[in-house]
Amino acid sequence: MTFEPDKHERQLIEQGYTLIEGITSADEAEVVLKEFGTLIPQYNGEIRYDVKASDEYRKRTFSKSVNGIPWHIDAPSWEPPPLRMALHCRRQARCGAGHTELVDMRPFIASLDEEDHAALYERAVPWIDRNTKDGVTRPIIEVTADGQEIIRWRQSLLVGNSDPRLLGERGERRPLGEFGVRLAELSDRWIAQHIVPVLIPDDAILLWDNVRLIHRRGTFEDPARHLARYWMAAH
Repeated sequence: MTFEPDKHERQLIEQGYTLIEGITSADEAEVVLKEFGTLIPQYNGEIRYDVKASDEYRKRTFSKSVNGIPWHIDAPSWEPPPLRMALHCRRQARCGAGHTELVDMRPFIASLDEEDHAALYERAVPWIDRNTKDGVTRPIIEVTADGQEIIRWRQSLLVGNSDPRLLGERGERRPLGEFGVRLAELSDRWIAQHIVPVLIPDDAILLWDNVRLIHRRGTFEDPARHLARYWMAAH
C-alpha cells in the first residue's frame, strides 16, 4: 500500500473530496484514514459500518437497501457532525449504477441573495436522530467559536417528505415553511449543474468533507455491492 497524504489533503481542501486507490483491506483503510482525522464510532457503536443491501430493508430509503437516498450530510443531529466521512469500496455494483454523488454547497450558498443567505445562518431547524430521538436545533449553517462553518443538510426535511422520526417536538414537517420549499427548488436547479458522480472502484476509498459537501445515492440493482463507511472528527 502506497499513498500520498499531502496530495490527498490538498485535494480535500481545494475540492472537498479525494479518491485513494489500492486499499485492499479494512486494516489498510483504517491506517490510511487516520492520516486525515480521528475515526469515531457510528450509530452501531463501531468504527466501520457495512453498506450492503439486505432484504430486511428492501422497501426503505436506507443505506442497507438498493434504493436511492436523497441529498444529505451524515449525522446532522450530532454536535458536531462528523467532519469527514469515507466509503471504502469492497465490491462495486456491476449494474452500471451505484454512484455516490457529491456537491460542494459553498458556491451555492454564495450565489443566494442577501436575505436568503442570511436566513441560512439565522433560522433554526430541528436535526433529530431517527433512532435515539436526540438531536440539536441549529441553523443550516452554524458558525463555530473558531470561525469554521458547519453546513447541515437534509433535502427531504426542506420539502416535507422526511421520516416523522426526524421531526422536532412540534412535529413540523416543513420547519422552514415556504422558505424551505423555495430553498429546495433553488438548490435542486443549482445542484443539477454541479453534481460530481463517483463510481468508487473496487479497493478504493472516496473521502470527503461531510460539513461542506452533501451527497446522495441513486437506485441500483446489484445487491452484492459492498462498501464500508467511516466517520472522522478532527485530530
